[in-house]
Amino acid sequence: MNIGHLVPGTIMSGVVAELAQFIALIDLDDSVGRAIVHISQLSGSFLAPPISAYLAVGERVTGAFVGMDQRTGYPELSPRAFRVADSQLNGTTPDRTGRDYEIAKSNEFYALVETPVGLGVVENKSGPWSRYEILFATGLLAEGKVVALIATRDMTSSGHRVMRFPASPLPHTPDSSKEVLEGTIVFWRPDSTRKKDQMLRNILYVHVGRGHLVRLECNDVLDITQHFSIGQSLQLRLTTERPSKGIPVGKLEPETSPVREKVPGAKVGERMVGKVVRLLPGGAIVLVADNCGVYLEARSVMPGKGHIGSVLSVGDWIEGTITSLVDTESQNKRPLLAFERLVQQSAVSTRQRDALVDVVAVRKSGTRGGFGRDAAFRMLTLLAYDHTCCVCGASYKVDNASAMEAAHVIPRGKRGADSLANSLCLCPVHHWAFDKGLLCLDEKLVVLVARSILHSSSAATGWLSAVHGKHATFPRGPKVSIEALEWHRRNMFIDADGV
Repeated sequence: MNIGHLVPGTIMSGVVAELAQFIALIDLDDSVGRAIVHISQLSGSFLAPPISAYLAVGERVTGAFVGMDQRTGYPELSPRAFRVADSQLNGTTPDRTGRDYEIAKSNEFYALVETPVGLGVVENKSGPWSRYEILFATGLLAEGKVVALIATRDMTSSGHRVMRFPASPLPHTPDSSKEVLEGTIVFWRPDSTRKKDQMLRNILYVHVGRGHLVRLECNDVLDITQHFSIGQSLQLRLTTERPSKGIPVGKLEPETSPVREKVPGAKVGERMVGKVVRLLPGGAIVLVADNCGVYLEARSVMPGKGHIGSVLSVGDWIEGTITSLVDTESQNKRPLLAFERLVQQSAVSTRQRDALVDVVAVRKSGTRGGFGRDAAFRMLTLLAYDHTCCVCGASYKVDNASAMEAAHVIPRGKRGADSLANSLCLCPVHHWAFDKGLLCLDEKLVVLVARSILHSSSAATGWLSAVHGKHATFPRGPKVSIEALEWHRRNMFIDADGV
């Protein structure tokens, strides 16, 4: 710090070195020299000397620079001026919403504002989608514009007070998220951006006054350019007040949202093609024609429990059948859609497809629930298990003809995949028993037989009772997924409650 070029209002700190009747000598930080503090600058009211009654050697003192002392040539600090300025800068309005300052100068790197104790500076450090970048690009940080800022106690090397943008345009109260804000669209991002496991697009930046921006993630709209325009007024509410990059997230009020929850003229049984725009724990929101959102149930896509994001991604186009016009269980107004097939995969997939579920499968025409099967599935399974039944260890093969069969662990009718992770090699009788839930394999690959079979006195059930407790046979090692076997035990085995 160059003491010869100090700006009035510069904040300086140091430790008391010596005490006299009316003044204290301060050793400034970073060994830049000494300063003095007069007893009159300690308080706004009269203090009787000596100054040693109020300060002690070794005590830290912070004050604002008010001028050079003519007798000693040292800079004079005023703790009282520092406290007054700090109160003016931060105490007149809540910290969350900041105080209004007029822009004195701005460029792509920083903006300067006048404060009661000198110049303040807000710097651009956050990257291309920061609030600074957007405000500067849209002219809201031009000279003469008024924005809300918060002054910190940090100083730049030039002696300017560091300013920052407040987190929210509203004071932090329990009901702040219920207040309706009115703003104007000043910027948008129609391209895609990754956020955790989602691919977000159609992001609007709305100016709600005083340099406050709110980000709207309009992922339920296929193309924002068809429904919004720069300069358009919107009504919104805040949903997140403390985002990582300083711009709170909001949601549109229903009156100004282009998304409709009901599909005009929709009928139960009607087939529709739409785009997955949002993944939810129990399903997904699919956008069909005219920006109508329908709810896709996860259980229609994949068997058992699991997150739909393991088989579908935001941006996938799917075909489905409407099963209900209103979801009465969750009181969701959106029509319910049952998954039929994947029409087109997203160009940027955020998750790897689950090898146990076949979302590309197409239902056979004229059948009730069957899906087309890979012709090579049986041969690949038999070769992987050396034509040996995993349950009884039998192997029947004459020339190129084998009596073994390839069994789907998750049934094909439940969209189980034609993959080795979802297959077992079984003889015909144990294949039948496996599909009927009379036997299963546990997590240690041990065969379990239903209690009703074990307790039966009929000799006809002996061929099943005999394999209970045996380790499954895998001549070339197990290829089946433990997750698939667990699904079979929970959903197919008739004694599922006991495992």
